[in-house]
Amino acid sequence: MSRSRLCRLVFGVFALLAAPCAVSAEGLQGIQTFQLFATGFEKQASQACGLQADEMKAAFLAPLEAAGVEMAVSSEGYWVALQVTTALRQPATCATFIDASVLQTTQYYDKSADKERQGKVLLWTHGELVLSDRGEHSAVVHDVFRDLGHDLTTAWRATSEAGETN
Repeated sequence: MSRSRLCRLVFGVFALLAAPCAVSAEGLQGIQTFQLFATGFEKQASQACGLQADEMKAAFLAPLEAAGVEMAVSSEGYWVALQVTTALRQPATCATFIDASVLQTTQYYDKSADKERQGKVLLWTHGELVLSDRGEHSAVVHDVFRDLGHDLTTAWRATSEAGETN
């Protein structure tokens, strides 16, 4: 098997494993403010594939802001984490995996250390793998960021509406 076929097979299997998934969004109920944290845009491959951090973050945030969710420099312990991993495959193909997660800062008691600690709890997550030609990669990834923002908005609205009926 040639190396390029093997790479395509590996990316294909990764695409199946990274198919869209989401955890229960019940923890989103009542949240009005998030803090955004994004990583991975500064990598050379992201830049070579045309990914502009500000544009991608704006595409993700647009549906949330339209729904009335506020982004703040600091919040009551709720974070939206965007993790971007990009690889330049051959000279003309880019692959980007985007993971969007909502985390809540929480405190817990660690019995083994006999003290209180702080950590993060995953409230919602969704990931997408994008494989496209280098020339169109930025536009395709932009649309995926917008779609992920829409998915989070939908989950947030569903839990907010469920909370109003309880």
